[in-house]
Amino acid sequence: MKSVAHIFNLRDLRHALSGGAKVSVALLFLMVTGAWGQTPQQHSEIKRLEDSLLAPCCYSQAVGQHMSDAAVQMRREITAMVLAGKNESEVIAHYKAVYGERILIVPDGKTGVLLFILPLCLALLALWILVMVLRKMLDVSRSGTLPNGSPVRQRIPQAIREEIERRTEHWA
Repeated sequence: MKSVAHIFNLRDLRHALSGGAKVSVALLFLMVTGAWGQTPQQHSEIKRLEDSLLAPCCYSQAVGQHMSDAAVQMRREITAMVLAGKNESEVIAHYKAVYGERILIVPDGKTGVLLFILPLCLALLALWILVMVLRKMLDVSRSGTLPNGSPVRQRIPQAIREEIERRTEHWA
């Protein structure tokens, strides 16, 4: 048996709205009762799929938000596949076969794990380097000597040291 979504289309709806009231009331009833399109489970599955696949025209937005012809066509295909009984993994496998891994917003497998773990590892490494540099700077300022043993004070030219002492003598 064909579903109601295959029987009626937008052309029929426009005709019903411009034509007789009986057909308009019947279509309105079908839309309100949920017989028009899909079940709530199918609707949520379609939304999840549209939000997990990139538009193949430019790979910049999810299919659900992109307004290109390719994205509109893909939304139609996703809806048709879900209404035909295909599950989420079958639809994703179909699009991966057609467009490759690039079609996925969040990649599968090792690539997905790498994309989430790599930035975290790099941030921890940067934090560790920052702590080590700050610790070394703190040690130099406390001891007053550089790592090679020479005092920090000797590295500053005499004229600058005298100017610093002259300007800061009233602070002490």
